[in-house]
Amino acid sequence: MTIDNLSAIVVDATPDLGAEQRIRMAMQIARERGASLTAVCSAWPKSASLAEVLAPSSLHMMTEEQKLREALSAMRSTFDRLAQDAPERMNWCDGIADPRVTLSKEGVLADLIVMGVAGASKLAQADPVDVALTTGAAVLRLSTKPPQILRRALIGWKDGREAGCALRAALPFLRHAEAITVLGVGETVTADCLEAVQRYLAARGLDAPRQHLPASGRSEASVIAEYAENEGVDFLVAGGRAQGRWKERVFGGVTQDLLKTDITWVLAN
Repeated sequence: MTIDNLSAIVVDATPDLGAEQRIRMAMQIARERGASLTAVCSAWPKSASLAEVLAPSSLHMMTEEQKLREALSAMRSTFDRLAQDAPERMNWCDGIADPRVTLSKEGVLADLIVMGVAGASKLAQADPVDVALTTGAAVLRLSTKPPQILRRALIGWKDGREAGCALRAALPFLRHAEAITVLGVGETVTADCLEAVQRYLAARGLDAPRQHLPASGRSEASVIAEYAENEGVDFLVAGGRAQGRWKERVFGGVTQDLLKTDITWVLAN
């Protein structure tokens, strides 16, 4: 995928506090690139069972369903208001459904999926890494206060297929960045690895100095996040999980740690 042929964007419009800013960012990118945009708005109670949602047997569940429909309707109104400039290129998809399912389904043919940081919510929320894995699309996970323009990029490099996928997926954004830094953390990342990334970028007309920092007993994610904050980085480029989802959740991993940070992140898997 390159910036010149980015043609289909999907945005997670799950009705939560970050939905409007996700839609705004997705619309901005779509308008700049002449891309179509589909907003996927799914509402699904985090704690409800499938049977309770599909066949409510109590007044309580009927009331919950009505609240979900009202939330969907309110988000549709917000989307329509924001989409007035180019309604013919904007599409809407909603329903009482699990966003972990609908985003994966609608995102299969997307070039980019815009999501957000998981926050406190009574609604189910999709995992950006899982969505990237199931769709094969690039995911732009926005921070709670995302920058309006993605100017300064940080490539958190760790040798592996996932890092390579993320780097290629991020080229649309890297080509328009004003500054790019390639960062390696810990002993497993060598100078040769970082130089190879520099050569890859240079072949595409992109200049990127490199930095190599010791972990010093800290997690790679914490070192990356601290560097990004200190340097005023707008977005991170890094691969998704390199090991199984459940193994990483039990034993820990860089991806799981990065998901806990509040940083705008371009990822692929």
